[in-house]
Amino acid sequence: MEKSNVFLDTNIIIDILCMRDGYEAAASVLQMGMNGEVELFMTNLTLANTLYIVRKDLGKETALEKMKALSRSYT
Repeated sequence: MEKSNVFLDTNIIIDILCMRDGYEAAASVLQMGMNGEVELFMTNLTLANTLYIVRKDLGKETALEKMKALSRSYT
């Protein structure tokens, strides 16, 4: 059976990194990708926008580290 393609938009990534209310739903999508149930995709613009927004809440270094960890977790 062919895997479904799932696009991770900026809000999904922000939900996960900042653990916003309801982030569990976003985390379950990420987990599905890590389990190989779906194929996850995002654009470079999504990454840039996420970093721009998240760094305001978490600080630049923390935001970068969390984004690197997230990237490593599903590649």
